[in-house]
Formats: sequence, C-alpha cells, structure tokens
Amino acid sequence: MSSDQPSAQPATAELLALAAATRPADQPNGIDLNDLRGVIAEALESGKPWAVVMVKTAVMLAHPDEDVRDLRIALVDPLKLNPSSRRAHRTHF
Repeated sequence: MSSDQPSAQPATAELLALAAATRPADQPNGIDLNDLRGVIAEALESGKPWAVVMVKTAVMLAHPDEDVRDLRIALVDPLKLNPSSRRAHRTHF
C-alpha cells in the first residue's frame, strides 16, 4: 500500500449499527451492543489497527455461531492468552 493513500478511519458507531441490523440483541444469536462496544474499545486502546478490528468484527457478525467472546479471543495477542506458550516457542541452543 502506498504511503500517500489514506488509512481506514475508525467508524465504531457505524460498525455497531451494522451489528444491530444484522444480529439484533433480541433475536437468537443476537449481539449485545454494549459488550461489542467494549471489545472494540479494548482492541483499539491496545493498539490493534482499525482495519483489523473492523474485519474481524464483520467476520464474527457473518457467522451466527460466533459471539463477542469469540471476537475478543480473535483480537487478543495469542501470547497474552497463554503466556506459557512463549516458552514453548523459544529456540534452545
């Protein structure tokens, strides 16, 4: 990607509106918007690029068997989920 191209700008309200339209909270497999808002904010505050948050959220919304917990897991650094895995990946000389 060329550096003169603008990067994707955060549009949390619009992403939440998409979630409300595609997975209403009062329906089976619905998404709680407050939970989703929190996961999005957490990811952005931790430094995840907006494009990653947006795409992973859209993927979660497209899969009715996934929910906000799955999104949180998808957005967390795998090494933070299981710190012991760092030791397993170290090279021993």
